[in-house]
Amino acid sequence: MTCTFLAILGLQLFLLVLSWGADGFEVQPVQIPQLDFSEIGRVAFIGDFEALSLYQYTERSSNASAPSGNGGQSILQQLPNGDLVELAEANGPIEHVGAFVMHDGTYGGTIVVGNFTAIAGIPAEGIAMFNTTSRTVSPMPGLSGPIFTLLMDGEDRNTFYVGGDFSAANSGNVLAWVGTSGWASLPFGGFNGPVNSIAKLSDGSLAFGGSFDNLLNRSIAANISALFQGNSTELSGLFGFNPSASTEGGRSAAVTRTKLDPGAVVNDLVSYNNSLFVAGAFQSRDIHNIFVIENDTSIALSGGGLNARVNTLYLAQDLLFAGGDFTDTANKTTGNLSHVAVYSILDQNWQALGAGVNGPISHLNPLEFIITPGSAPEIVVVVNGDFNQLQEFGNNSMASVDGLGIWVPSANNWLQNIAIDQQAFHGQLSSCSTNISAAQETDLICAGTLSSYGLRASSAIGLITDTSQNLELVTLGLQTKSSNGSGAATGLFYSENGLNLTIIAGQFIAEASDKSVVQNLAFINNTDNPEIVSGMNSDFGSNFSIQSLATQSTILYAGGVLAGKVKNQNVEGIFAYNLSEHDFSVSQPPALEGNVVEVKAMKIKPQGSQLYVGGSFAKAGLIDCPSVCVYDTASQNWSRPGTELSGSVTYLTWTDDETLIAAGNIAVGGVSYSLATFYVPDGEWTPFREDQPIPGQITAMSPTGSRGQDTPSGSAGWSSDSAGFWIAGTYPNSSAFLMKWGNDTWLPVNQDFGNPSKITGVEVVSLDQDTAGNEFLDSGRILVLTGSMNLPQAGNASATLFNGTYVWPLVLTTGADGSPGSLSQMFSEQETYFAPAPDPKGTVVAIAVAVIAVLISIIIIGEVSEICRRHWLGRKGYGLLPRRTET
Repeated sequence: MTCTFLAILGLQLFLLVLSWGADGFEVQPVQIPQLDFSEIGRVAFIGDFEALSLYQYTERSSNASAPSGNGGQSILQQLPNGDLVELAEANGPIEHVGAFVMHDGTYGGTIVVGNFTAIAGIPAEGIAMFNTTSRTVSPMPGLSGPIFTLLMDGEDRNTFYVGGDFSAANSGNVLAWVGTSGWASLPFGGFNGPVNSIAKLSDGSLAFGGSFDNLLNRSIAANISALFQGNSTELSGLFGFNPSASTEGGRSAAVTRTKLDPGAVVNDLVSYNNSLFVAGAFQSRDIHNIFVIENDTSIALSGGGLNARVNTLYLAQDLLFAGGDFTDTANKTTGNLSHVAVYSILDQNWQALGAGVNGPISHLNPLEFIITPGSAPEIVVVVNGDFNQLQEFGNNSMASVDGLGIWVPSANNWLQNIAIDQQAFHGQLSSCSTNISAAQETDLICAGTLSSYGLRASSAIGLITDTSQNLELVTLGLQTKSSNGSGAATGLFYSENGLNLTIIAGQFIAEASDKSVVQNLAFINNTDNPEIVSGMNSDFGSNFSIQSLATQSTILYAGGVLAGKVKNQNVEGIFAYNLSEHDFSVSQPPALEGNVVEVKAMKIKPQGSQLYVGGSFAKAGLIDCPSVCVYDTASQNWSRPGTELSGSVTYLTWTDDETLIAAGNIAVGGVSYSLATFYVPDGEWTPFREDQPIPGQITAMSPTGSRGQDTPSGSAGWSSDSAGFWIAGTYPNSSAFLMKWGNDTWLPVNQDFGNPSKITGVEVVSLDQDTAGNEFLDSGRILVLTGSMNLPQAGNASATLFNGTYVWPLVLTTGADGSPGSLSQMFSEQETYFAPAPDPKGTVVAIAVAVIAVLISIIIIGEVSEICRRHWLGRKGYGLLPRRTET
């Protein structure tokens, strides 16, 4: 099946900042220029990372959602693409967040409560009002101590209630905030112990749960005692109150009548229709740690409740999720309820979440997530606690985690077990609730240390354009288990001789499709079936690395730091591998020699069979051949290109069919230089212009992407009309520089790359529409930079775009420890050489032909279905990242 996607869309090379969520939480989408990969084919990034995402919103910088590690928690907002970003950080735990909307619809702000003394550096003890639009913090003084729970009652009473372990002027551990008036004590004066939860029942009454046994207003306590509890005034962790009642302290009979054993602790309350679910640590006859109050009666749940403490509840329609210390029902009737379970209110039975986890659960919260690409987001349950395993069940093996599990109700499974591209999360989620902004827009606002890093992928990732020419990240089928070095360093696509391979190399460990170990060289075979991963069997030891790849016919050449025996031949620095036979070639290049042997760069001569190999070495086989040596893949012999070059070569690139440029710590004729050129017909190395010194060490090099119009292919020299090239490097202070050679001079890019920054890849890419050219780029071109770049307002970016005027982020990456990762390079099916700019007449004809072709294509093709696109992607070996649907 063949799928064709055509689109003509407008291009803007600026950051187009738009408002999303006026008057509420505002995000600023970034309009990414539409790239055209038709000239270069498939595209991928490689590097050292565990997760990555496109830079789609200005709020999503590399450090926007990363926890500070100081023990505090943050106010979090979910972006339309599913990423979480930090709005403000508190210096301690945040227990609850919620929107305060009053009876007349007035938005009073987002209320944040917890055990902190400041938010965003603004002093605020235990509670503050946060404006999600301006991101300003307003303290709400009047109490001292931590707040554990928050109940919104604004639409009925213009009030919200807080409970905790605090003191106030006329109340203890519970307090009300009324409209714009401020704090108000409740008639019963509060409690003599902490309040952990507050719930509102359908009749308007309130229920308070915690670790208390009396009211602070003794007269009301005695009154309640006479009515419901004989001579005892103990409340045992549960009390009901109706603010609308005018007698007897406004008690709620159904709740207050419930008598738990002394010492009972109520941790959480959930109201459901006319019922109240009560959870904590208590026992009373047939009730164990959880029960329901229904029609003025306390009723045990199925199985007598749960066999140990319940810490938290979350209600999703008619399903009640519970987390805690338990492992089964009290009567041991269900099994697999290891610390987390769900109770069907309609069916009145307990159900397992897989087989649970191996440690206590502390928090359960909702979060939106797209499970099926192209579908609407659905609510998942974020499970946090002190555990490190999702237990094995059914066909799902045990999964190692770090206190975080995400349960997908629609799939009845953990997200970690579902065969989709995974979003990478880390941390804890202490609270999530619906936030209603001043514009009456709703979204989830959360709190905790939960960070989202984008697509879970390591070492390699594909980049495609979708049906609307928007960029998407797609998996390639390789997931490294652990890195024993710097991750992936190089890669290539091979689609000749009936094969469809993606080859990734560097210093890493991965797992093959047959569960064997893949070390430093991975083959992803999409020839017959998608994403079959395999490696090679070698005796190179455990410390070798591969830094460069090249192919000629069906032979793959790999260079780096390596030594061993292959087919009974000594190899060092470079080896040959037969892709058709999936085995080492029978004939290997004679070993390189030297005090240090390291191959860093390899390039096949255009229109030729000669492999130019650069690095650190002194000999190749029996011949003296330092720095750069030529291996003729036809005759299988080494030869030395010129006699003037020495030193260590880091980069090689062809600027035309006959001119090679080398960069590194090199010397020509014994004189040190950073750059030198080799013109093949003359057989000589020439120092590059050093009258304009290069300001630091070169870390990347690439052709500009076009030749001068008047310079034929193969001409020598570097005149003002000849082809230019790009270099990037690092200054002595570890910041980065970017320069273009053109018109007989260096053109520096005036961009502030912060310290530290390193650019390791420079590639010229086409845009899908022509744009005005400038001194740096031809019309319709843009520059893609890879590495680790600190940008002033966006933080660390691993891939950026440069349009001749601005540099802005394209891809953000995250390492295994949550710190920014890096991308070593972008590679594609075809080298990024471009023909000279066409003359105006040719342009007119080309545009006319293109327009006709597009019109015909539109008539024939119509709207191409998503199924067709995914079929094509599957054949290419791509997997899609789920995206949140924007409506």
